[in-house]
Amino acid sequence: MVKQRLLLISLITMLIVFVLNYFTLKYSWYWNLRWFHILMHLLGGFWATITVFWISVRFNHIDTIVRYKERAFIIMVVSVFIIGISWEIFEIIFRITSIYDVRYLNRFLDDLAGNFMGGIFAYFYFLKKKKCKFGMVCSYN
Repeated sequence: MVKQRLLLISLITMLIVFVLNYFTLKYSWYWNLRWFHILMHLLGGFWATITVFWISVRFNHIDTIVRYKERAFIIMVVSVFIIGISWEIFEIIFRITSIYDVRYLNRFLDDLAGNFMGGIFAYFYFLKKKKCKFGMVCSYN
């Protein structure tokens, strides 16, 4: 039940991102609403982190009280960094963006910061839902 909750949150977030992206492309919100791009990166970072947390819980990488906060934080940072960098590479390969654009570095850092903020939200959500008692296996509410 608990593991399904993380999966459900992941799937709902992914659905929200897909629906918003559809309307964003249809109505040019990325270009007309500058803040919308940030929102999408927040949601993307949240989704990526929750999904990796679900995988980690599913395969018992985060299952006891022993250093679970540190493990979860490291998992969040690594997953957001890897997925964020991979997305940027995807955008470069498919010419969605160009590293030769004068503003590329600023946009790249903004995107990564948005991803990390979403990851931090997911991290705190995960900690709030994860309940551990000293020496016991953790459970989720």
